Amino acid sequence: MGKLATIKNMATIAMLICLLVILVPVVNILYPLFMPIPNESNIDKVKVGTNNNPAQITGALENTELIDTREFNLAITLSEDQSTTGLHLGDNQATSNYIALDYEESYDIQGALAEIETIYLDPANISIENNYRLSELHNQLSVLASIDKDIRERLIQTFHDHSGNALGTFVLEILAQYNDPEIVELGLELVQSNDIDQLKSGLMLLSQKNSNDSRVSESVELLLEQKITDPAILTMLLDLNMHSAIDESKTDYQLTVLSELMQHNDAEVRSASIFNYSRHARNEQELEAIFKELQSDSDNDRISAASALSISTINSERIRDELLAKLYDTEELQDVRQAAADGLARFDLTDAQRAAVAEFWDSISKL
Repeated sequence: MGKLATIKNMATIAMLICLLVILVPVVNILYPLFMPIPNESNIDKVKVGTNNNPAQITGALENTELIDTREFNLAITLSEDQSTTGLHLGDNQATSNYIALDYEESYDIQGALAEIETIYLDPANISIENNYRLSELHNQLSVLASIDKDIRERLIQTFHDHSGNALGTFVLEILAQYNDPEIVELGLELVQSNDIDQLKSGLMLLSQKNSNDSRVSESVELLLEQKITDPAILTMLLDLNMHSAIDESKTDYQLTVLSELMQHNDAEVRSASIFNYSRHARNEQELEAIFKELQSDSDNDRISAASALSISTINSERIRDELLAKLYDTEELQDVRQAAADGLARFDLTDAQRAAVAEFWDSISKL
């Protein structure tokens, strides 16, 4: 009887071991599915420490719209008491290449800025090692600025204090990443300056920000009226114009100015003008100038024209036919044909036309 009980116990233990062997992998798979992952929607508390202003951000991360997740990935790790133990910055493809900032200790903003200034003071300091350090500091300050308004204000003041030198430019590049009201105000202030360097700084701050602020489009108009000739400033101005609200009452004026700039001797100015012109054109007739650029002797102008037509919001058979002609032209540059193939995706095509597009993409994939 005792032996039988022992055998039964051993069998029970064996069954339990087998069950554990089966369940452990299953639990490992299912556990992450049911456990909350820290993200913008369920982080309750984030401590942000600066050298002189410990801040508390509660609820979902405030101002997280300033973080462009297309460019980098923000990961928050929380301790048991829900305080932030680490903030990691990396890109979406190289998460092992993170830069970690520990917010349990103060981050010395003033020290970081002083270090940047010291590196730039002497050209002899510019080395591979120091360039890496500058990149590291740039990333760290960018993260801080993205989640803390006080840090952005500190960087704005630093720009004012060091405008025109390397530290001011360094800070400007960080500020240009964020669509913050104070930064837009600074940009508007700078573009109204008679100083060329400050004008460039203002355009840098305002560009790439799809602003509906009428003052931005008004500033663009005023600057275009000044007949600026500097290619670098013109290109930046046209980039800003591309992202400003369209004032329908000014469209005729815009098209006139842009058609003139499309004949500029600088290739980048012509390219920016072509894209701007296509954006402001209201119908097929007004796109005639772009169709003309498709036949330009300049490779760059033809690429720009085909690309501009490919993203045009105007739906016309003329656009389709012009793009098809470029696609069929085997003597044409690949970049032009590729832009044409991209643009044809929004049109209803015949079976033969779709086959031609598919054949082109197939030929590209084999290169």
